[in-house]
Amino acid sequence: MTKGEIGFQEFCKTNSVAFERISTSTDKTPDYKLIIRDTMIIAEVKDIEMNEEEKDVRKKMETGQVRSWGTAQIGSRVRDAIGKANRQLRKLTCGKFPGVLVLFDNRPWPFNVVWPYEIKVAMYGFEILYFSVSKGVSPPLLPIMTGRRFGKGRKCSPLYNTSTSTLGVMQSNKPYKGCELVLYHNKYSSVQLSPATFSNIDAVKQFALRPNTADGFGEWEAI
Repeated sequence: MTKGEIGFQEFCKTNSVAFERISTSTDKTPDYKLIIRDTMIIAEVKDIEMNEEEKDVRKKMETGQVRSWGTAQIGSRVRDAIGKANRQLRKLTCGKFPGVLVLFDNRPWPFNVVWPYEIKVAMYGFEILYFSVSKGVSPPLLPIMTGRRFGKGRKCSPLYNTSTSTLGVMQSNKPYKGCELVLYHNKYSSVQLSPATFSNIDAVKQFALRPNTADGFGEWEAI
């Protein structure tokens, strides 16, 4: 088992969540079946490991060198995980059961941060800002932001990756008993996971995108 799967099982045991490990086969299938309040949930756990850039930065930081790191494609790892996990979840959710993708971050501090913004951009698309610029005015006025919306790069829509009801994030830098599972609900999922399912588990926090216009860039709202 991966560290993520071990951590997820410990989390379930600690929080009295009934789970069953799904037998592996030649076909890739999800990892777990969960039973919470008579609701069956299909779950896939994926680990986030350090990439080569992060390994190189960490090695140089350990020798006292100042280094920065990042990515030109915000949310690229999350996008990749959504695509892979949805193919597996679809096999057992069958349009009847909610599916959950759990990301377990094995990277050490300060690399092990999956930001809510990163999740949002990966699920719904890059942020596009609109500015109003004055012309023929002296002295020139500063540009004014007039709107925000989602752009390209989304992995969730009414047409694809609908078997993923929620995307969860766990981190390995905390003791398992103190670890939280943060769930981000997919508004386009074919089977919605009711927030009430996890409402009695203190170690679970849940967020959904604040209602907005079709293309409006909304914010995560606790539910």
